[in-house]
Amino acid sequence: MKPEDCFLGLDLSTQSLTAVVTSLTGSVAHQVSISFDDAYPSYHTKGGVRLGENVSEVFADPRMWAQAMDDILILLKDDTWTGSIRAIGVSAQQHGTVYLKSTFVASLQGLDPALQYHRQIQHVFSRDLSPVWMDSSTHEECREITEALGGPVQVAALTGSVATERFAGPQIRRFWKRNPEEYERTSHIALVSSFLTSLLAGRLAPVDSGDSRILLETEHGNQGKIMLPYFLPEITRLVLKPGVRRFGGLTAEDIPGNVRAVAEAQAMAMVLHSGWIGPRPKRILVTAGGSGNRGLLSVLSQVLGAGVCSFEVKESAALGAAIRAAHAFLRSPGKPVKWSDLFESVVRPNAKELVRPSADAVQIYQGPNGLLTRSEACEQSVLR
Repeated sequence: MKPEDCFLGLDLSTQSLTAVVTSLTGSVAHQVSISFDDAYPSYHTKGGVRLGENVSEVFADPRMWAQAMDDILILLKDDTWTGSIRAIGVSAQQHGTVYLKSTFVASLQGLDPALQYHRQIQHVFSRDLSPVWMDSSTHEECREITEALGGPVQVAALTGSVATERFAGPQIRRFWKRNPEEYERTSHIALVSSFLTSLLAGRLAPVDSGDSRILLETEHGNQGKIMLPYFLPEITRLVLKPGVRRFGGLTAEDIPGNVRAVAEAQAMAMVLHSGWIGPRPKRILVTAGGSGNRGLLSVLSQVLGAGVCSFEVKESAALGAAIRAAHAFLRSPGKPVKWSDLFESVVRPNAKELVRPSADAVQIYQGPNGLLTRSEACEQSVLR
């Protein structure tokens, strides 16, 4: 029997759209996902995105996102969940921007519930492809913005951050510079989350202020083999020309060594580039699909020297959206509801699966001349 009052959270990530339905009792009642690559081959995505003229340009078609929302709502309807849903929350990948003509508003007002979204909004886009968070093509625009505002300190004081390649501001400037005619036809620029919310609401919505076995079987520290896996341009540290760099005798043919090297590189980058925040954590909570990979959790615990565990519900972005929907619904009659009460009933760390590192393993990374020190030296040698 389905709960009478349910709340739907939608999470549009880079590779998929996930729906999580939760009830007032705090339980996750239903969950379903759609993989873009598998479901929509006509959009020619790989990992949910398409590359542009060079590897620093990374896009997705907003029509694909609309089609995925159509399809996931149909799945919920077919499973008879839609009649119980009282509110909907939307979470989406950060920094993606959707460029819309003035006809978008009229299209929203005239949406026919009997027809699918993506078939009714085919011609409302002034820009066919949306740049996503992986795009790093706006280095020149970041420089221009920084110079115009008087330097990085002034930019951060005004906006809360230095000019960063994937952010919306530089992306919009690049579009204005390179496609002035299309820019002139742009009436509204939405983030991915506000674009989906607009489709659901029927009006413009504001912008909201690997393989575990291999990792477990390979040695801690990977016998000194190190990789800098710059598969695409990066912004931390700034890498405009991608390429995989291997050190310590690591070869391309060493599959287990490469798998562990990628995982260790990501974990070591977290340590090396987050030290300015303050003391290192004693416990780390991880989320999303990779959080079910015990080998990956083991690497994180060893490199960061902390206990690591996941949440019972892996799709936490969609779950968070559902909790936001429940909060908005419950407070609407004027009855206050505490965020803590909602979270305590739903967001539970999987304490039984806590991964603790051994002292010897931590020393391999954090000790004198450990792998962290050597990885930082590799970075310096490549990027200086």
